[in-house]
Amino acid sequence: MKSILLSAAFVMMTFGVGLGMVYFILYDQANDQTRNLLRRGLQETMLSVSAVPIDQRKAAVLNTFSDYITPDLLEGYETRIDLMDFHASPLAIRIKMTVTSRGNLFPIQITSEETMIEVQG
Repeated sequence: MKSILLSAAFVMMTFGVGLGMVYFILYDQANDQTRNLLRRGLQETMLSVSAVPIDQRKAAVLNTFSDYITPDLLEGYETRIDLMDFHASPLAIRIKMTVTSRGNLFPIQITSEETMIEVQG
């Protein structure tokens, strides 16, 4: 009887560790993709918006960023983009991206902020 209980406890512990590893892998993958997408999107936005006249830059920032990252967004996740700070000349953009999973099994919420400043040279 004792061996049956120990075996059942071992199976449950193994199952728990396995679920924990699955959650860690899902979180790490979503976090990595979110950060890379934010960084690449901000770089492309800086390049595109720097060609726009200074008085029209603020209006173009979020549209350009959203258009660039939309094809690469994670499936099954809801993404919110906020323009935290903006300076037209020299161009400085700070964007916050919040990604939340829609699934109920592993609730994941990732918040990333990135700032990029144009260097005159």
